[in-house]
Amino acid sequence: MADAEAFDWQVRLDDPNEPLFTLAVVSELFGVDPQVIRRMDQAGICTAQRTEGNHRRYSRNDIHAIGQAFTMRRDGVAHNAMAQILALQHQVATLRAEIARLSDDQI
Repeated sequence: MADAEAFDWQVRLDDPNEPLFTLAVVSELFGVDPQVIRRMDQAGICTAQRTEGNHRRYSRNDIHAIGQAFTMRRDGVAHNAMAQILALQHQVATLRAEIARLSDDQI
C-alpha cells in the first residue's frame, strides 16, 4: 500500500497538468501582483483549476503559458492576441504529436 501511495503522488507531481501552485506562488514567481495573474486567467492565457474552497491552482503548463505571455508582452504583442497565439501554439503541438504518432504506427 505504501508503494501505491508513493507512486500516486509521484505521478501527480510529474504531471505537467496537475494544478499544484497557488496564485500567491505564481505571482511571486513572476514578481507581479496577483491581480495580473487573475487577469491572464480571465483572458484565457492560462486556466486555473479551482479547489473546493474556490481557490485558484495552476499547473506547470499554466506557468509556462504565463511565461510565454510575459515574453509576448515584452515583444509588443497586444494583450487580446496572446490567448489566441497560445491556443494556436497548443493546437500546432497537438497536431505535431498526432503526426509523430501516426508516423510511428506506420513503421
